[in-house]
Amino acid sequence: MSRPRAPHQRAAQAFLMNRPRALPRVGMLHITELDEDGIAYGQPQQREPQRRDPPARAAAPIRLRNSAQYGGIQIGSRALVKYERSSPPQAQILRLFAPQNMAQPFLAVLRRKGREVTGESLARGITRHYEIENDSEHDAHFPQLAWLVPSPNRARYRRTARIRSLLGPADDAQAFARLSLAEAGIVSEAAADAEKEAASLSLSSAAPAPRADLRALPFVTIDPADARDHDDAVCARLLPEGGAQLWVAIADVAAFVRPNSALDESARTRGQSIYLPDQVLPMLPEKLANDLCSLAPDADRFALVVGLRLDAKGRVIAKTMQRATIRSRARLTYRDAQKAESAKNTAPPDSVGAALHALWGAYRLAAQAREARQPLDLNLPETRVQLDAHGRVQHLDSRPRLEAHRLIEECMILANRAAAEFLRERGQNLLYRVHARPAADSWPMLAAAAKQLGFHLPPAAD
Repeated sequence: MSRPRAPHQRAAQAFLMNRPRALPRVGMLHITELDEDGIAYGQPQQREPQRRDPPARAAAPIRLRNSAQYGGIQIGSRALVKYERSSPPQAQILRLFAPQNMAQPFLAVLRRKGREVTGESLARGITRHYEIENDSEHDAHFPQLAWLVPSPNRARYRRTARIRSLLGPADDAQAFARLSLAEAGIVSEAAADAEKEAASLSLSSAAPAPRADLRALPFVTIDPADARDHDDAVCARLLPEGGAQLWVAIADVAAFVRPNSALDESARTRGQSIYLPDQVLPMLPEKLANDLCSLAPDADRFALVVGLRLDAKGRVIAKTMQRATIRSRARLTYRDAQKAESAKNTAPPDSVGAALHALWGAYRLAAQAREARQPLDLNLPETRVQLDAHGRVQHLDSRPRLEAHRLIEECMILANRAAAEFLRERGQNLLYRVHARPAADSWPMLAAAAKQLGFHLPPAAD
C-alpha cells in the first residue's frame, strides 16, 4: 500500500501533469486570455509535433501573476516567462513581446548592392533580409535606417518589403539615438501646433489663479552640472524653538498648459522628457522647458509650493500646498552645495551661503526621521556615457554620490508624501506606485536575510 503524498507533493505533481511535456524552467508563452483584473493567462509555445509523438493533451492555462503591471499586454502577445511549481500553474513575466503580425512595420537598415536595395531587419535575436520593392520612390543615403512593411509573398525563399518611412543615415553619430527613439515610438520633433502655441505664451498669459507671493524667500535650485532643466527649487528656515520650516517648489506647468490644448496633447503623447547620452527631448517645447517653466535665478516664476513644518526630531507636523510666485537666488550644482557645507565654518556667510546653511540644518533634522523609518537605502552611483564625435562610446564616468544628492532626494520624498496625503485627505483620486511582491520561491531567502538583521517576516501569501 503506497503512502499518501504530502500536499506540496500533490501540488507539484498536479502542475507537472497539467503542463506540457518537457516544459523548461524558463520559456515562451502565448497570451490567450485576460480577466477583468488585467491578469493574463496563456499557453506555452511548443515545438512542431513529430510523427511519433503521442497525442497532445490540452494543458491548463498558465496564470501570469505579475501581468497586471504590463499596460500593453493583449491577447496574442508573447512573453518570456519563468514557470513556478505551484497549483494552479503560474508563471512570472520576464519580458513581454508584441503580437506577431506579418503586416506589422519593422525597423531595418537599408543597403545598396549594385542596382538592388536590401533591408536587414533589426529585430533582436533574429536577422532577416528583404528585397525592397519601392526603393526608386526614395532618394536616400545608404546605409539608411527605415521602417519597412512586409509584402505578401508566397515564395518562402524570397522575402520582399516596402519602405514606409526613412529615419536617417545608419552610419553617423545620431544613428543609435534615431534607432532608440524609433523603437520606442517617439517622434523627435515637437508638434508644430504645440510649438506655435508655446511661442505666444508669457507670464501675463498664464491661467489666472490665486498665488502667494514667496519672492522674499531665498529659494535655490540644486542640480547636476550638466542639467538642462531646472524645474524644482528648495528653501528652509531654522526655527528658534527647534525644528525647521522647509519649502519645496515645482514649476507650475499647468499655468501655461490648458486642458485639451495643443500643448496638452503633445505632452500627453510624449509623456516625459527623454534623456539620451548626447541630447534631451523635452516633454514641452523649449519656450516652456527652458524659459517659463525653468526656475531661473533672479526671475519671477510660477510654482506649486509644498510647505513642511519639521519638529526637533525631523517629523512633519504640519503641511501646506499652494500656488505661488517665487524668485530663485542662485542656480547651484550638487558640488556647490557640498562645498558650502564643508566650508560652513571657514567661509563668510552671504545670502546664498545662509540659505544653504538653513537647508543643511533642515536636512539633518529630516535625516533623523528617515533613520527612524529605516527605508530601503539604495546608494547607487550614477554612470554617465561619454561619446566621441562619431557617436561611439568613448568611456563611462561614475559620478560620486554626495550628501547633497541625499539632501535633494529627501526634500522631494517629503514633498511627494505630503502631496499624496494632501490629496487623499480631500478625497481626490490619484495613482500610487505599488511594488510587486517578491516571487514565492524567493520569499524564504528574503525571510532568512531579514532574520539575520533582526526582522521577522510573515509567511508568503498565496
